[in-house]
Amino acid sequence: MDFKNTVIIMTSNIGSHFIHEAMNGVDHAIGMTTKPGGRVSEAGALSEGLRKRIQDTLLQHFRPEFLNRIDEVVIFNALGKPEIERIIDLQLERLRHQLAERKIEITLTKKAHELLFQQGYDPQFGARPLKRAIQRLIQDPLAMKLLDGEVVPASR
Repeated sequence: MDFKNTVIIMTSNIGSHFIHEAMNGVDHAIGMTTKPGGRVSEAGALSEGLRKRIQDTLLQHFRPEFLNRIDEVVIFNALGKPEIERIIDLQLERLRHQLAERKIEITLTKKAHELLFQQGYDPQFGARPLKRAIQRLIQDPLAMKLLDGEVVPASR
């Protein structure tokens, strides 16, 4: 085995707070609040200054010898509500598929979706807490109801 035709993707949240602050109109470099979107354009493009701050932060955390071996650094914008809602839908579809094997269906209200968004999204960590929120708010209570016999598989 060799790594001749391999792509390695590494992720990090280093510098993500700069993007979050820029999207919320806070610019610590100039010590003031800027208009909403401060250093992130309406299209979500990062300014060169913001890119430089993120690159500088990478250099503070990783040795130049390591960074020199990386072909490209891709900086992602912070996730917004539409992206989080799409991730919620994808996670719920995965859960629905698992439940369908047991002949159980689940439907969520708009309020439930909003609760998942509130409990499962953290601007600092993105969508990572979402899986835990779905587990805590939906899967765990559903498992207890299954064990107690309150929810029974459909007899189709």
